Amino acid sequence: MHDTTATFETMSARARWGLALFCIALGAYPLLLAAGMVEPEPGQLHGPRWAIGLAGILFVIIGLCLPVSRGNARAADRDAD
Repeated sequence: MHDTTATFETMSARARWGLALFCIALGAYPLLLAAGMVEPEPGQLHGPRWAIGLAGILFVIIGLCLPVSRGNARAADRDAD
């Protein structure tokens, strides 16, 4: 049976960019909440703003790293053997 599971190593550059933009967009809202640029409804925030901002920063950093990462670490290890 042919394995059709998509891995990061087989993703096209367009798919990596799409995933990167999705992660950045997901991180933008918590960052805006933490910065006070978006006012939440009363009772919506259930944690400190710095923790919400940290979660947003992590998503943005991951989104920035995805397009430049090629996922070839395992392939390079196989070629070295």
